[in-house]
Parts: sequence; C-alpha cells; structure tokens
Amino acid sequence: MKRHCVISYSLQALCLVLMCCTITFANYSDDRSVITANGKQPNDLSLPFIEDWNSGSFTGNGWEISSADWVVTPDTGNPSPSAVFNPLVAVSDYSDYLMSEMINAEGMTEGIIYLDFDICLQSVNPTGQECLHVQLWNTFLNNFQTVKTYTNEEGSFDWHRDTLNIKSYAMNRTFRVRFMAEGENSTDISCWGIDNINIYRECSFNGTMETSLVNDSCIAIEYSPPPPNLAEWIHWDDGVNLSSFGINDPDGMDVAVRWEPAALVYYEGTELTQVAFYAGVGDGNYTVKIWTGANASNLVLQQPLQNPFPGNWNYVTLSSPVPIDISQELWIGYHTTTFTGNPAGFDDGPAIDGYGNMINLNGNWMTLLQYNPQQDANWNLQGYVQSAERELTDITFYLFKDNVQIGTYNQFNPMPNPYCTSEEGEYCFYLNAAWESETDYCESGLELMGCEQVVFNSLKEAESTRISIYPNPAKDVITIHSSLPLDWVSVFNLSSIELISVSPGSTAASLDLSGLKEGIYLLLLQTEKSVSFHKIILLE
Repeated sequence: MKRHCVISYSLQALCLVLMCCTITFANYSDDRSVITANGKQPNDLSLPFIEDWNSGSFTGNGWEISSADWVVTPDTGNPSPSAVFNPLVAVSDYSDYLMSEMINAEGMTEGIIYLDFDICLQSVNPTGQECLHVQLWNTFLNNFQTVKTYTNEEGSFDWHRDTLNIKSYAMNRTFRVRFMAEGENSTDISCWGIDNINIYRECSFNGTMETSLVNDSCIAIEYSPPPPNLAEWIHWDDGVNLSSFGINDPDGMDVAVRWEPAALVYYEGTELTQVAFYAGVGDGNYTVKIWTGANASNLVLQQPLQNPFPGNWNYVTLSSPVPIDISQELWIGYHTTTFTGNPAGFDDGPAIDGYGNMINLNGNWMTLLQYNPQQDANWNLQGYVQSAERELTDITFYLFKDNVQIGTYNQFNPMPNPYCTSEEGEYCFYLNAAWESETDYCESGLELMGCEQVVFNSLKEAESTRISIYPNPAKDVITIHSSLPLDWVSVFNLSSIELISVSPGSTAASLDLSGLKEGIYLLLLQTEKSVSFHKIILLE
C-alpha cells in the first residue's frame, strides 16, 4: 500500500463534533479556478510576512494553487476567513498544493526565522493516509523539503496554532512556503483549514541576565553576553584512519554521522561550513550530503566533490553554509559509488553505535554494526561548525518602577550597579540587544532581566527577607525567589478573596495563574521573619 504520510505529527481531536472548516458553497470568495504564479519578483515579498486572507482571495499576496480544491472562504477561520482544502469530487492518490510567492530573506544572518500558522482538520475516516505537509523551498536542491506533516490518523482536530523554526531553510535565502494536501482517498476527509500565516524573525540576546536585592534599597544587576564565536570540528571518530569499506553495488551507498537535538544545543546560532572525510582507495565518486530530521528525512544540501584524493582526508567547503537547527537531528555524510576499491574510510573504533556509523543501502538506513557485527568502527567523517561573523554592537537597559519607565542606560549613560533607591516599589530591568553583521542589523526588543520589590522595614539588613518576583506583568506563570524559605504563598483578588494558596517550604516557587482572568491581584508571601504583600498584574 502506498503511504503518503510517512512522518506523522497528528493532533488529538479536541471534541467529538467539530466543524472547523464548514463551507457554504454560496460563500466561496474564489471562483475555484487554478491560480499560477503571478510573476512577482523575489524581492516583492519580505519579512515579516502576514497572511490573514482578509483580501478574500489568493491573489493578494501572490499565492499559487494547483487545483480548484483550494479556496478562500468566509465561512470558517480563526477568525474567518481562511484558506481551505475541500475536494469537490472524490479523488485518489492526489497531491494539491497552496504555495506562496518567493519571500526574500537574503542578507539576513542574525536571529531565527519562524513560521506560525493556524491549522484544523475535519476528518471523516481516521485512516492516517490523508496528510497536509508543510514544506519549504530549498534553493540549492531546487526542490521542496517537508518540515512537518499532519495526518487524519486521530481524526478531526480544532484550530491549533503551530510554530516552526525554519532558519535552516530560510535564513539568507529566498524561499517559498507550500501547504501540500496529499492522500489516498479524499472522501476520508472533509477539509483542511489554514489561517493566520506569519513568517518573522526574532533576534534574542541569548546571554545570561538576572537581578537580586543586595539590601533593602539596592539592586544588583548581573548579565553576560552570549559566548564568543565558535569554530570547531564535530565528529565521533578519533581522527585517524584505520582502513576503508565498500560494497559491490552500482547504486553505491550513503554513509553518515548524526547528532540528536540535545547534542546540538551548544552549537545554537552556528553554521555548518565544511565537511571533511577520509576517502579510501579506488576510483570512487563522492557527493557530500547534509540532512536534517529523524532518519535523515530532509536532504538540505548535496554537493559533488570534484577530483577527490583517494587515501587522504578531503576537505569540502559547502557552497552554502547550513544553519544548525537545534530542534531537529543533523546528519552529515556523502554518497559514493565505485567500481574498484573501498571508498569509505573508518577508524579503529569502538563504534559510537547509531551516531558515528550510519549507512544507507537501497534506501534503508542502518548502522555499520547491523550490516556487519565485526565492523566496530566510526566513519572518518567530520563537520566544521562556526558562528556567523557578527557583533553585539549595543545593549540598552530600561528601568521601570511600578510599570512606569524611569530610566534608560547605555554605553554613554552607564547604569549604576548596584542600583540604589530611596523609594519603595517594584523595579523591573529590561535590555535591548542589537546584533550586526556585514549585511544585517537586528534588535532583540525588550527582554526582561528581572524584577525586585523594594520595601523598607525596621529589621536589620542581615535579617531582611529578599524577594524577587518575575515576570510581572505575567501571562500565566510567575516565579518567586526568597532569601528565606517561603512558608505560605497566597493570591488574593482586590476584594480580598483568596484564590490560590500553597506552602512551598523552599526559597523558590512557581505559581500557575492561567486559571485567573486578566487584572490586578495581591500576592502574600510569608516567611519565618516577615509577611509582605506584592501587586501582580496578569495579562491575557
């Protein structure tokens, strides 16, 4: 049986009776004619890109559809209108897309590019064979790469917002976004819905920052910039060639080394710029390949190597650096074919099994030990990762007292540290970081460093309880730090009705306020030596 939905990220249905993409045929705002690319130049669309379908058609932002089964309808959305895939007649083995115009992110080197959208499904039969693929155009491979796939395996689901990190597909490139409806039998679904598409870039500070009370009247500010630029080889082998491996197959083989997301966290913000491998003896041909995702599901770059040097390390500078995406696996490897000899060099082991010894034969990935239990080794295969050439050009600090800005500090007007005051109140410190490269400039926007409550009392400084509450204002969760264990933490509304009460028994506590409405509340904190009230603001 042909499977269209290889990678499944299906969502649990939110209700039994669901009409997320109900359509009244009289209300179609498109004429259900196929729309092709409108001839816009790649630089006509830029970031941030927003599509809410309020234009009532696909032509406003130059969307292309492959069939009349994609429509813009005012009958549904989050809120309406929305784009809907709704087959008019039963079709089998179908593939119909909704594709954006080219979007220009060339020159962007800083931060992360995200794709947000709302999605829903009205399913008929939960077969798991009807899919919606979210895909990005790969400029270098000249094809689309699937970033995420939804299926009807668990039935219908209501409008749900998803956020995808698309840096490795979009940064410093022109790209397209495509929603591909695909499946075996269109009668197993009623419709897919897509709404509120937002493609944007964020440039976070990525350093450490915190505040703390020094005494009743002074606040210490501590921060450190992100780590310096990285430049190092990543690998599983010992760097020394023992021998080489090959198979007698005209289709050749792929060999690769892989890293899971947890192993890539340290390399966030870096790029893969070079690949090195030891070419064995023989007349092998080599094509360097870079994949992302589980089981090397997305090929993001392939680059033939001209004039390889057998019996030596070969160093290949990638035609386009590949940003390290710490949300998914990274695979580094090459494809090789040879008529004589063994093309793939390896070390003397032992194998880092499942990481340093992957091999693909006839479309099936396995470890070298699975292929041959006697081959306990790692490929002589390495990747060079380095930070993009960039500079943290400016940091500006902003000080708020009781939600009112009272100070701005920068390199020309340094912030006092510690910051001391003669007025009680809640003091919150924010920073804005500016990043710059040869082709780009990007600011982080206000990022909260920390908030401290200044309350004067008659206790000696050594006996005072130091309290930190953040974030404030908050959306759902607040964190409390105290210099003494917290005996009781309570939340009251302005009518003095107790809404939440916990006994942490430690110097730190987190409160989930998601069940409360937007507004102002009082927070009571009780320790062995003090009782204090603090105002907290809850936002939607």
